[in-house]
Amino acid sequence: MQDEDPDEEFEEEEESEVITTNIKGSFRFHNVGQGLFYSGILSKKGHGKNGRNTFCFVYDCGTSSSKDFLEREISDFKLLLPNKQGRRKLDLLVVSHFHDDHISGLESLLDRVDVNTVVIPYISEQLRQLSQIESEYSDGFLRDLYADPIGWFVSKGVQNVLLLGSEGNEEMEMSRTEMSIDEVPEINIDRNSILNSATYDGTNVVYLRRETQLIIEDFDWVFEFENLKIAPDMVDYYYRSIKSFLHSKNTTLEGVLKSKSLTRELKYIIKCINSGANAINRTSVVLLHGPVNPGLLLVQPSYLDRFFPKFIYAHWNTLLTGDLFIRNGESLHMLDMYKGQGKERIAVLQYPHHGSKENDSNYFSSLNAIINVLSFGLTNNYGHPDVSVINELCRVICVNERLVFDYQIFPLV
Repeated sequence: MQDEDPDEEFEEEEESEVITTNIKGSFRFHNVGQGLFYSGILSKKGHGKNGRNTFCFVYDCGTSSSKDFLEREISDFKLLLPNKQGRRKLDLLVVSHFHDDHISGLESLLDRVDVNTVVIPYISEQLRQLSQIESEYSDGFLRDLYADPIGWFVSKGVQNVLLLGSEGNEEMEMSRTEMSIDEVPEINIDRNSILNSATYDGTNVVYLRRETQLIIEDFDWVFEFENLKIAPDMVDYYYRSIKSFLHSKNTTLEGVLKSKSLTRELKYIIKCINSGANAINRTSVVLLHGPVNPGLLLVQPSYLDRFFPKFIYAHWNTLLTGDLFIRNGESLHMLDMYKGQGKERIAVLQYPHHGSKENDSNYFSSLNAIINVLSFGLTNNYGHPDVSVINELCRVICVNERLVFDYQIFPLV
């Protein structure tokens, strides 16, 4: 790991010089092991136009480690959510992609919780089959969620489901009920990002382009989203391979999933396909969020003092990447301005795929993030994180079953 003197790059400011607005953001990478559970709470004094003084959101909620860690963190987080007549309120839930270790806690998280808006990647029926095959769970809520993500969230009473990356999909040709942006309460969606919309059992379903922006006006906070395009020939290859296997066994996908031996056999076939294991990962919804105005970062806990001064001034954003798999030469448009040594920098970057070496590490190191977070399980069988990744990045923070990472952002006047 590169060793840097933080005082050469950042200057500590006296607390008396700090002038902030009445809005602050408190964020946590929860210690759930091999998986990811990130939460944020925006708060302010007084009430905005929607009569609220908090905005609560979650990015991914799952693990493939012991569920005890995840359940404890979910329970503690839910106690912080606004409570109305015995039901908690979550404003925004973002699901990066449909793999067990990123969504296995959703049923527990949504129990007795009213969710306003969910953002998920659009995936075709063929890719939904791939998610089912790769899952380690043959029953329970995950099976229903993989088979019909929209239907599952509708059954939970979610008000709005936003599907990112809907360009070029056959569903766009269907006749749908047009929905005004004003009907999506509390969140302002960039109009140019909307392709179409529909209403199912009281839930608004909005199809979005691969790049979109949500603005929380009464908190002066911006959420930017982007995901990668999946090559149609790759998806078709998966589909034909699965279809051929089902034909050879004279069974259905449901029949395969009920048989551990057939499931293992089909998983092996999928893994043998070039880049087969990365298809679902490449659908990952990347989230960049932060205050509209430049912010002041307070890093916690105290064991980070050797890396950072107490306060750091910058234009502060957090980048969450799920299990994004990005190849050499690829890029995310919303990150172009952050490459290099400019003053506007990413404060906290969740390095994708638990520190896997499969990604182009040069790309992420070029973003010059102040803090790089690696979320992984202490006893995982995948070799995460890779040593080469750790050596490439500066100021690495590890989050696992034993370590949590908290920080706060205060927008400045």
